[in-house]
Amino acid sequence: MRHASGTVAAGGEERAFTVSNVKAAVEEVLQWLPNAGMPVEAAHADPTSRGHIIVAEDNADMRSYICRLLTEAGFTVNAYPDGNAALTACLANRPELVLSDVMMPGLDGFGLLKRLRAEALTATLPVILLSARAGEESRIDGLSTGADDYLIKPFHAHELVARVDGTIRLARARREVEAELRKAKEDAENATKLKDKFLSLVSHDLKGPLGAVRGFLMLMRDDLALREQQEMVKFIDMSVESSDRMIKMISELLSVSRFKTGKIVPRLKPLSVRKLAETELKLLAPLAAGKNVQLLNEIPEGLELCADPDLLAEVIQNLISNAIKFSKKGGTVRVMNSGQGVITVGDDGMGISPERREKLFRYEELTSTFGTAGEPGTGLGLPLSYDLVKAHGGELSVESTLGKGSKFSVRLPVDACPDGVCEGSKETCRLRGRASEN
Repeated sequence: MRHASGTVAAGGEERAFTVSNVKAAVEEVLQWLPNAGMPVEAAHADPTSRGHIIVAEDNADMRSYICRLLTEAGFTVNAYPDGNAALTACLANRPELVLSDVMMPGLDGFGLLKRLRAEALTATLPVILLSARAGEESRIDGLSTGADDYLIKPFHAHELVARVDGTIRLARARREVEAELRKAKEDAENATKLKDKFLSLVSHDLKGPLGAVRGFLMLMRDDLALREQQEMVKFIDMSVESSDRMIKMISELLSVSRFKTGKIVPRLKPLSVRKLAETELKLLAPLAAGKNVQLLNEIPEGLELCADPDLLAEVIQNLISNAIKFSKKGGTVRVMNSGQGVITVGDDGMGISPERREKLFRYEELTSTFGTAGEPGTGLGLPLSYDLVKAHGGELSVESTLGKGSKFSVRLPVDACPDGVCEGSKETCRLRGRASEN
């Protein structure tokens, strides 16, 4: 119905037209008549096509008009009278774009859009909605449902073609970028695997000869000591110390490489946390004695967790070694149970700045610094420990204050034992990781 006020009624709502566009709109509407358009209900794919489009429109004249416009513009078009038929066609042969009316019997445009987004094949399929509802609010409502664009009827032919073409081009560009990103990701992963494999081979091949060099150095040292050539013994000791550092670094590189290539997988079993801590403290007692650092095992008797004994021992050893390294002479290093399933290694040493704390667990960051007595490090121990704890389904965290010391906490799941591994009932296994009442 046409009104004197210069509006056109559409679907119970009115859309305003200026004098300049009334004529254009009328000409567009006249082309909807059957003798002005050709029925394109099932066009066939064309290798020279600008893109395959599925149209859902219940009005036969409008459907024929849209098909004619898009076909003449070089697109391949399949048109359907309702949302259900269009959905079936999309799932059978995914198009590059769907152009759908909003108001249709059965499955309407919003319903079609929702169904398309729910299917893996069409979840990212570009959709343009057509509606007689005018105004910015209606457009926002249409886009907020997940449509890529929203076109108001009546529309100009060139606007429809431009919107369709632009949406298809954007979708193609997005797919190309995504493909390039996937390719770059695969290339990076392959390069990392190759690097890790090379690192593993080099580390393995270096470790043996270095061990032999150290052995010969020790034989020379013993011989020189018998001859009382103390100056030479001093030089040999320095060489042995250097070889020890290199062997340690190679061992850590080898561990990192084995973990990254999937050769290290935690084998969980119940273990006594206090015994594990005691073993590692004894191994590192000579290192602590050199700085007069007191080592305290404050893990309560009977505390058990489910973990890989060797991997958890490596983590605890790294944390205790670091604590000794950054402790002052006469300091104290404690191994504690500070919560359910939590093992904490604390010291009263030099502490860590907030800037360094953020980078401690990253392989790519150079975080190694000299200890309070000039002890060097590789910078690999903490990132490796972080990965080993993460492989258990746990978390490694740090709290530190400059000048007052640091606390590194290993938090492990208290019900991590799989069936058949944990001794006793599952409830008993869960209770094992709880903090002592003392």
